[in-house]
Amino acid sequence: LSKNILRLWLKLLKKLFQTYSWKKSRKIKVIEEREYASRKDLHVKIIKLLTTLYFEEPVGNIKKYVEKCIHDRERRKIYVLMVDQQVCGVAIFNIIQGTIASLMEIVVHPRGKGYGTMFLEMLKERFRREGIIRITIPVIASNEEVKYFYLKNGFKKTVYGGMELDLEKCAPNCC
Repeated sequence: LSKNILRLWLKLLKKLFQTYSWKKSRKIKVIEEREYASRKDLHVKIIKLLTTLYFEEPVGNIKKYVEKCIHDRERRKIYVLMVDQQVCGVAIFNIIQGTIASLMEIVVHPRGKGYGTMFLEMLKERFRREGIIRITIPVIASNEEVKYFYLKNGFKKTVYGGMELDLEKCAPNCC
C-alpha cells in the first residue's frame, strides 16, 4: 500500500473512533458481544478495529473471521471495551474447558492512551468472576512492544513461545 493510502486510512479511522481520556471518563465497561443492543452495528465496528491491526488483510477475510467467531459461541467469546458508549477495543478469546481463556486478538483505538492496560485489567476481573483461572497467549510475535505490554501486565513467558497469566496466583489489580 502506498503511504498516501495509509495516511488516508488512518485519518478515516481517527474520525470513526473518537479519542477519549478514560482517566476522566466515568462510563467505562467491558461487555460481551451478545450483550450489545445493536449487534449488526457492533460487528461493523469490530471489523473496523481489527482492520487497524491487520491492515494488509482483505476486509472480506476479517469479516468472515468475525462471523466465524460470533457463530462459535461455545468456544469463542468476543469482549468489547466501551468508553462513553463508544467502542474503543475488542478482544477475542477461545475458551478451553471452561477455565482457560486463550487470547486470539486484542486491539484498542486509540493506542498509547492506556486503553489496552485498562481493557486487560477489566477482562481479568470479569474472568475471575466467570471462573477462568488462566489467560494464555499461544504465540507472541517478535514485536518487542507487544511483548513488553504483556510482561508489564503480569504475563510470563512459556517454554512454548507464548505467554500466560495465572489468575489464581495474582491478586486483583496487582498483575
